[in-house]
Amino acid sequence: MTENGPDNPLETAERDVIALGIAVAAIILLVATGGSVLPKALSALFGNGATPDVLLVNALLLNI
Repeated sequence: MTENGPDNPLETAERDVIALGIAVAAIILLVATGGSVLPKALSALFGNGATPDVLLVNALLLNI
C-alpha cells in the first residue's frame, strides 16, 4: 500500500482491541466503585449510617 493509503487492517484491529479492553476496564471500575460508594452515600443522606470513604467518592466522581 502507499504511504498515504489506509493503515493495515490488522494493525487497526489490534488498536481497536486495546481500546475495547481499556473501555471495559473503565466500566468495571465505575460499577465496582459505584456499588461500594452509592449505598453508603444514600444511607448517610437519609441519616442511617456513616459517610462513605472520601477517597472512594473522589474516585467515583472522577470516573464519571
